[in-house]
Amino acid sequence: MQQLSDNLTDILRSRIISGGIRDLDLVEDMLDHYCCIVEEQMDGGADFETAYTLAFRRVNPGGMPEIEEELFFLLTFKTQLNMQKIIYGCGFVAAFGISMGFLFRIVHWPGANVLLTLGFSALL
Repeated sequence: MQQLSDNLTDILRSRIISGGIRDLDLVEDMLDHYCCIVEEQMDGGADFETAYTLAFRRVNPGGMPEIEEELFFLLTFKTQLNMQKIIYGCGFVAAFGISMGFLFRIVHWPGANVLLTLGFSALL
């Protein structure tokens, strides 16, 4: 299997960086993927530019920023899910507290002020 020269590897790295990737670890991972595909195509007889174009279409048809966005989403998905659960929980507590507080106030039961305070605090 043919290995890319340092010059061609630097060209690939600069094209990845100019494509809009800001995360250096992602740049190195992308470089590895590009090198593998380009080497495979060059072993098949393609020149560097043709192999690079094919690698670009195969690895990221939507553009390089799309890959970085997907990586960010995958890395922060669990955190986002936990934040949504907290927000929904606070919303439920707020709705329940305010509703029950108004009900208790209408019926003149004790604890209405506590429920309203809890509900409005959760709403904030």
